Amino acid sequence: MGDLTKNLSASEFACDCNYSDCKSKEAAHMPLVLAIQDAVDFFSESNGCPAMVEITDGNRCFKNNVDIQIKWSNKTPEQAAASNSMHLYHIAADHRISLKVDGSWLPVEPSDLFDYYDSKYPNSCGIGLYSNRVHLDMRSNKARW
Repeated sequence: MGDLTKNLSASEFACDCNYSDCKSKEAAHMPLVLAIQDAVDFFSESNGCPAMVEITDGNRCFKNNVDIQIKWSNKTPEQAAASNSMHLYHIAADHRISLKVDGSWLPVEPSDLFDYYDSKYPNSCGIGLYSNRVHLDMRSNKARW
């Protein structure tokens, strides 16, 4: 149970770095939280079974963003520092949804979650498809990858 919605808690969106000067521990942008909860509800209701969501990456402070950009994008420190990730603005989250089917938690295909968001937000939001998760951000313009 979450403290923001049925499935989401503020702590899930906090920057997960160990930097003492991090200022990105606050809760996520509520339109983002509600969009993710809407997707959880959609997959739960359309499949007739319980669903859960895992936030794999939420808010980031600048230093953590540089670390992540270097690790996952193979960027140089200079390129990573120039990154304009929506995670820095607390309006983005990478996540995955699972459904409880016959007692086991099975992941929703990331491509199905991507397609859901793409149909729901055809002219806005950043939506990224990764092998085991989806990125959603609440930018006003449309971005897909």
